[in-house]
Amino acid sequence: MLSSVKAEIDRELKAEELKQILEKQARDNPLETILDERGKAISRTPERPQDQSEGGVQGEQGPRPH
Repeated sequence: MLSSVKAEIDRELKAEELKQILEKQARDNPLETILDERGKAISRTPERPQDQSEGGVQGEQGPRPH
């Protein structure tokens, strides 16, 4: 009984320590957090078909007349 309580306390302490480390990293490297969140948002968006216009820029409607 005592060993299981000790093990539970150890797990909680390690979890709290990990949480603090992750929070510190997020504060120290906010750009990485933003990029990570942006990557997650992009991966959740439905894929659009590739634009077949010249230049490959989405939104363009192909070559313009002169």
